[in-house]
Amino acid sequence: NLLRQDITFHDQSDVGVLTSRLTSDCSSMSRILGMNINLLIRNVFKTIGGAAYLWFMSPRFFVQTLASLAVILLINVKYGQYSRKAATTEQEQLALGNQIATEVLTLIRTVRIFGTERSENTKYQKSLEHLIRIGTRQIVAYGMFLTSATFLVNATEALCLLYGGMCCLRGEITPEQLTSFLF
Repeated sequence: NLLRQDITFHDQSDVGVLTSRLTSDCSSMSRILGMNINLLIRNVFKTIGGAAYLWFMSPRFFVQTLASLAVILLINVKYGQYSRKAATTEQEQLALGNQIATEVLTLIRTVRIFGTERSENTKYQKSLEHLIRIGTRQIVAYGMFLTSATFLVNATEALCLLYGGMCCLRGEITPEQLTSFLF
């Protein structure tokens, strides 16, 4: 994609930023592919198998579980969108920090002659502080995501147990069926 860009793009972009971005993108993709494809395949099979089993056990339980699953899926999608945007911002900020460091180290004689070590250090420090703020926001968002997803899963199990207990008392299902459903 970079090779297809207009020449003005290359005139305005620093080579260090572009190579840093390429390296970061490749690292992210290899990490994501290695971990997430495995999780995706496993979770798809678990979801399909679990949904079929729940439908077979009790269509009413299945509908109740499906409603909370839709909310969990919505939260996952929103968190995924935020996570991708934050990762892009983080990569751009990391590339900016690398660009500052590369320029200073490449032109170290000029920096020393003009005595701008402190201002260059301040620029680099601000870049790192911005990177820390981005990382902190990502950590907080991930914590909120995990908390909400865990709460919804547990709330769904509690509602199924409550509803299933009432169905057991009315004789609609057996306690063994309820236990199987909950597992």
